[in-house]
Amino acid sequence: QVIAMRQLLDTAAEIASAMAYLHSRAIVHGDLKTANVMLQRQDSDPRGFIAKLADFGLARQLAGRGAEDGMLVSRIGTVTHMAPETIRDNMVLLSSDVYSFGVILWELYCAQQPFANYTAFQLLSAVVQYDERPQFPVHCPPEYAALAVRCMAKDPRQRPTFTEVRQRSR
Repeated sequence: QVIAMRQLLDTAAEIASAMAYLHSRAIVHGDLKTANVMLQRQDSDPRGFIAKLADFGLARQLAGRGAEDGMLVSRIGTVTHMAPETIRDNMVLLSSDVYSFGVILWELYCAQQPFANYTAFQLLSAVVQYDERPQFPVHCPPEYAALAVRCMAKDPRQRPTFTEVRQRSR
């Protein structure tokens, strides 16, 4: 079931707020995906739920707090949500989580898994060599699709921060 756009934006803003908090402490989640977003019943919310982040097993605190500070990691996580720099160089940056969030935005809107017909190897090649990203349907609101596309930019420096994402989701 596809949720209403306002509900989708509120859910995206909650995820972005939680990630902004982590990033303010230089913590990379490392495996941000819809399966790691739990919905907690909340009768006072018009949606009937609030979104909470879960599974911090791959979370790491970076030594610095700058956008360019990163950490070498073994390539673990979820391939469909993995940023190109993580696939290519085993490098995780704060903006690597932003890339994963862009994939989540696509999943929330389309209500399906991205690249479902790709093998893991095909997906790794598609993302790194051919710069493929999940495509939004033509009926998707342009501002929403543009935000997700920015989040999934190949160049990590071109991705917005979660603070900016949160503001655009409200």
